[in-house]
Amino acid sequence: DIKDGQEVKRTYKRGDGTVSRVYEYQDGREVKYTDYADDGETVDSTCETEYDSSGEIAKETWKRGDGTVSSVYEYQDGREVKYTVYAADGETVNSTCETEYDSSGEIAKATWKRGDGTLSEVYEYQDGRAVKYTSYADDGETVNRTRESEYDGSGSKTKETLKRGDGTVSSVYEYQEGKEVKKIDYAADGRTAQRIIENEQVKMVRISSKTANDSTVSYEYNFDENGVCNQSGLADDLKKQISGPSLNSNTIALLKRITPE
Repeated sequence: DIKDGQEVKRTYKRGDGTVSRVYEYQDGREVKYTDYADDGETVDSTCETEYDSSGEIAKETWKRGDGTVSSVYEYQDGREVKYTVYAADGETVNSTCETEYDSSGEIAKATWKRGDGTLSEVYEYQDGRAVKYTSYADDGETVNRTRESEYDGSGSKTKETLKRGDGTVSSVYEYQEGKEVKKIDYAADGRTAQRIIENEQVKMVRISSKTANDSTVSYEYNFDENGVCNQSGLADDLKKQISGPSLNSNTIALLKRITPE
């Protein structure tokens, strides 16, 4: 539809003549979008758009077919600064995401909050790349876990460090040319390696077990490129665990083929 030389409405129909979607305009700008169900009458969703004094988009309000608000996007200088998700009643906030930008206009931080305003997740960026992710417990203060990422000069990820809420390292991933080449899983102390995988091949597994006097003993098993447990280190462990007639060449040969799993 045209009015005073400007488009005010554009209607799309399916092959059977039913309306599929409608765009409405004011001053040459889209102000409302309506999506219809297959019958061409029932509204599936709508999006109402508002603009600031400079003509930049300021707000987008998405509604369900029943008219309840489903989500709202808010903008500043053409960039999204806040996203809000609503429950089925269209009033209760389920979650929000507030976005910050650096001086060059690149995303610097995205903060997700629950409906009650407590923090749930925070993403931090440098040069447009995610460098840190933090997950929070229900109180919005206690850290559940973090993930820190490192990149080389070309922007390819080289390392990813996962930490527990207490700051101890749980796992470290190393990458080359975008492919994971090494993973190390750590014990609760954040320093003792429990499992090492290189190029999808398990190289080391550390197993802790209780002794008769209730103390803890840790055994380290190393594996060669064929996945076979190396003789070095295994024999000493066997002598600690097996005695008498059982400790013979057949037993050692059998346990030498202990699998990483």
